[in-house]
Amino acid sequence: PNNNDVLRDIRRHFHTFKGNGRAVGANILGELGWAAQDMLDRSLDGDLVPDSQLQHLVSEVVSALPELVRSYS
Repeated sequence: PNNNDVLRDIRRHFHTFKGNGRAVGANILGELGWAAQDMLDRSLDGDLVPDSQLQHLVSEVVSALPELVRSYS
């Protein structure tokens, strides 16, 4: 949680999900990517503390991604 380089990398991956999801019409993926990116942006800006709750939420989102991606096939 105190490593901004790692947070930036994770944020960049969600940015990619946002853009690619929207580009192919996978709107739920795009919106989920946007929400996670926004949350991490706010954490990097110091508006949110990257505490255990935020870490758990990011983990839950990452865990949900494979099933969500499969739902578009």
